[in-house]
Amino acid sequence: MQGLGYLTRATARLPEGLAAFGDTVTIKAWAILWIAAGLWAAFKALRPPQKHSDVWPLVGITVLWSCAYAGHWAFGVIDHGDWANPAWSSAIAWGSIAAVLVCWGRCVNPPRHDP
Repeated sequence: MQGLGYLTRATARLPEGLAAFGDTVTIKAWAILWIAAGLWAAFKALRPPQKHSDVWPLVGITVLWSCAYAGHWAFGVIDHGDWANPAWSSAIAWGSIAAVLVCWGRCVNPPRHDP
């Protein structure tokens, strides 16, 4: 859903923390990456046997998003002393989602032992 949101969103309306991402690679390309990672995770979740590594593409892009917001906040603090920039809370939120995905990824079905 995150990818679909970025696919339809105008680049000019991106949050400041993601503006640097939109400058290096278009947000539409990031959207396709989000969609691919989400589809991969959903596909692997529905096909036994699941492995712990099945969620890593989704975790990776979520951590990347967290780092974008954390970097934006850190540069704001370093350049302007702007401690009140709300990007830090977005960084923590995205990082927390990544942590939850890692924890859920550890909850896999054990392999079946057919007699």
